[in-house]
This record gives sequence, structure tokens and C-alpha cells, in this order.
Amino acid sequence: MKARLLLVFIVIVSTAILARNSLSSAHLVVPVVTTRAGTPVLTRQQLSAAALHPLGQDTKLARPITTSQVSGAQPYLIALCRFADSTNVTPHAKSWYQSLFGSQYPGLDHYWQEVSYNAINLSGSAVAGWYNLPYPRAYYYPTDGSPTKTVAALQDCASAADADVFFPSFRGVLIMFNDTNNLCESGSMFLDKDGQNIAYRVAFLGTDCQSHQVIAHEMGHTLGLPHSSGPYNDTYDSQWDVMSTGGDCDPNFTSSYGCLAAHTIGYHLDRLGWIPGVRKYVASPGSHSTITLERLAQPQTSYYLMAEIPIGGAAIRFYTLEARRFVGYDSRMPGEAVIIHSVDTSREVDLNSRVAQVVDSDNNGDPNDAGAIWVPGETFSDLANGITVHIDSATATGFVVTINNEPQTTATPTPLGPPPPIITLSSVWATDGQGQMQSTFNPGDAIILYGLVVNPTPNALLVHYTWSIVGPCGSIFDSADDIGTNSGTSSFGQGGSIPFDACGGIYTFTMGVSYNGRTSSKSTTFTLINASVTATATMTQTTAPDLRYALNLPFVLKN
Repeated sequence: MKARLLLVFIVIVSTAILARNSLSSAHLVVPVVTTRAGTPVLTRQQLSAAALHPLGQDTKLARPITTSQVSGAQPYLIALCRFADSTNVTPHAKSWYQSLFGSQYPGLDHYWQEVSYNAINLSGSAVAGWYNLPYPRAYYYPTDGSPTKTVAALQDCASAADADVFFPSFRGVLIMFNDTNNLCESGSMFLDKDGQNIAYRVAFLGTDCQSHQVIAHEMGHTLGLPHSSGPYNDTYDSQWDVMSTGGDCDPNFTSSYGCLAAHTIGYHLDRLGWIPGVRKYVASPGSHSTITLERLAQPQTSYYLMAEIPIGGAAIRFYTLEARRFVGYDSRMPGEAVIIHSVDTSREVDLNSRVAQVVDSDNNGDPNDAGAIWVPGETFSDLANGITVHIDSATATGFVVTINNEPQTTATPTPLGPPPPIITLSSVWATDGQGQMQSTFNPGDAIILYGLVVNPTPNALLVHYTWSIVGPCGSIFDSADDIGTNSGTSSFGQGGSIPFDACGGIYTFTMGVSYNGRTSSKSTTFTLINASVTATATMTQTTAPDLRYALNLPFVLKN
């Protein structure tokens, strides 16, 4: 008989290492022509009073990337937990965290209200602890290269706080450790407390991650925001966005909470639903318009907050324009100017992706200098796509710009060969039952098989899915189904366990998606070790049960 996968649970978690490295020497060519003239560049470098109870391994882990509109109260539990080998170490008093997340400047409730134009607040958030974990730091965050135990850290910290906290009152859980954990992690994880098994926004923050800027960055990931950056090979190089490295770290201006976070960029504000449609200008192909851009931070007028310029008529590629001025949490930006980002949504695989990248005309590795700062008298040109942007003048709180989007028309060549697939698989991978990537398994191990599916159309489509696993003794899994697939990028997973009678060796997992006669497929391999059955065993293929599990959890902030 053919061995069959057995259905198990699925856990999803998001991880990102927040390390500000030096600028990369590998420079990418920016496909634009720029004209610069005119004026010199101006540059310069308490929570709810309600009672707590009741309140009503280091690999890149799989994470959902669906972003939806976020509004209203977003209560977070800030859980303070000490490792078992350092229970006498308390880096900050509970009151320090209460003030850090408070509604007075520079509290994070105050910060998110300003950034979101009062669309969200942290009302209902609370600080609990300090609590002692049952194991030392090395148990959860080993130093020998073995996987981290983030699921155990969440469960143990939550269990320690359970007597004081009614968990379903919160949308997210931010765990503050009393020692470094060498990385700042964020994502979405299930937690079964107080009779409800809920997917919470979760972040794990060691003492090296407990600054205003870094916490805001990780909260942005839990809200569903990816990274942005310059057009180089460095994620943390753009001072224009808290989702890169934006913030005020001047020792003369920072607070007791370390570096203060800057605002996020217009593209991110738009995807969270914080820019009303009437405040976003879209330069359709063939258009020529002069508009006024109001500053992103603390806008004072009803002019546009951002402009979007489709590139070649494609919905997935466009430029964004935004005005940045020295005000609020943007008080110490690199300059007062129009900032241009090149956005390509096909870059997005997870929240570590850098979907929006600063347009830097001098291509010198620094997206914060004069090459990225567009001031009156200067013109950005993408001649290949017929796009120009001229910065006409400055207003008291923004800039006037003239946008031309006049793409050249060319004859469409006759396509050669079969048309490309409409629905595509960008990647497939295997994880253990905790959602951590693995390439080796033992018989009986839990395994989750993921595929990242891209639907570039604006509509949900009925797509034919196939899954198979083939190894030295034949097929151990074979399934197919028709699944409604939403527009955008979604993760789909098959959860099960390795058969105890599977033979050892290399297995190939293949996933396919088909729509309208066009198919896209991807494969990956994993190795089964410690198997008692040899490759000479024979296996008979039978139909396996449908074990499909669609992963479309909403995801809010990331590193």
C-alpha cells in the first residue's frame, strides 16, 4: 500500500533580522535619465486604565503577505518576560514601557495616530509583567546554529501571563525579553488562550530591539507592511521610511527610547487604506497634469498626498511621488523634497521583500543624498516609458509638480510559442510543523508543503491545483483540486506527516497551478533520514485524501 500523509496543524510565523549593515558596493543600474538644475538641495543630516484581568530557528519563516485596510483601535499586549537564567535582570520598569506605548509624544500610540492620520490608535493596549520563563535564553535562542523556538517562547510567555490577561481582548502580542535575542522577529502566530484559538500579530523583541524606531518597524510588519529601501542590495539604507531605517538617531534630539521612528512612505500608507482615494492622483497613460503635493507628515491642506504613475500601463509597476517636510516625526529627514519610489509588486514574496525602492539618480549607493532629493527646478525622466516629472515650485507645506505620462506606442510583435501562464507559482518550500524551513525529515515528522501563488488579474479565479511527492520507493502523495484564488499573492499549504513506512532518500515535492489551459509548476526536494525501509521496497500508488489548507491570514506589521 502507498504510504499517505496524515493531516496536522499549521503554524505561521514571520522573522526578520534587523541589522544595519554598511552600504553594499553592488550597485544596480537605475533605468532613468535625470536632469538637475535650479535651487540647491536643502539637507540636514499612557495606555488604557482598564485592569489587565479581565480586559473584556533562525531561518526565514513562511509568512502571509496579504495586506488589508486597517482602522480603529489596535490593542497590543506588551508582555515582559525574563529568561530563566537571568531572572534578576530587569532592563526597564513596567512604567517605562507604559510611557513608551502611550498617547503623549513620543509614545507609540501618538506615533501611529500621526502616521495613520488618526485612522488607528493603540487604545486598549496594556503592559503585563515581568514574568519568568521556564527555560534559559539558550533554549529559545540557541547559539549553536540550531533552530530558534519562537513557538515555545510565545506559549511560555503567554502561559506565564495567563492569570493576569484576557488574551482575546488584544489584536497583537509584543514579547519584550530581558536580554538580547540577536534578532527582531515579527509575524502572525496562533495562540489558544481563554477558550479561543486566534491568529495574533506577534513580535519578539530582545533588549537590542527595544527602541522606539525598531519597535515601530516591527509593528509595521505586523500590520502587513514589507520593507522598502534604496535600489541597492541593502534593506536598511533608506532614511525616508521606518520600514527601512528611517528615524532620528541624533543624540541631541533622541529621547530615552533611543532612535525615534520616521514616517512610512506613501505606498505603504495607501496599501493600509490611510490615504483616501481623493488624495491620491493617478497619472493615467497619455496624461499631462500639474498638481500640488501636500506633505505626508501632518498635512495642512486638502491637496494630494501622493501621486502614482503607471509604468507602461502595467498595474504591478509604477512610480510614486510624495512630499516630505521637516515636521512631526519627519523633523529630521535627510531633506525637504519630493521623493520618488519605483514600485514593483512582483518583487513581493514576503515581508522581507523591498517592493518600493527609492529612485536615486546618481546611483552611488546612498538613497538619502542629493541624487534622491528632488527640489524645484529639477526633472526626473524615464524616457523609455515616456514619463517625466518636473518639480515646479515649493509651497508652504508641499510642492507643485508637472507629470507627463506619454508612453510610446509600438507595434505588438507576433508571439512565438505557447502563451505564458496567467496564474504562476513563484516558489515552493517545505517546513516542519512549526513553520520553520527544513530540508531533512524523519519518518513520522510533521511537514507542511507551501506554494506561493500569484494571480495578477483583479479578479478571483478558479484555479486547478496539483500536488505530488515522489521518492526512492515511488509516490507517497498525489492530490488535485480546483480552488478559488484571490487577486494578488497568496500562500497555499498542504499539512501532514511523513509516513512511518516511507523509505529513506531524496524526495521531490512538485506543485502545479493551471488556468485556461496554461500551467505553472515548481519543485523542491527534501531528504528523509533514519528510515527503516530501504529503497528496494515497493509501493503501490493509491489516491490520497485531499489535505489542502489555504493560508490567507491577514497580516499587519513586519520588521
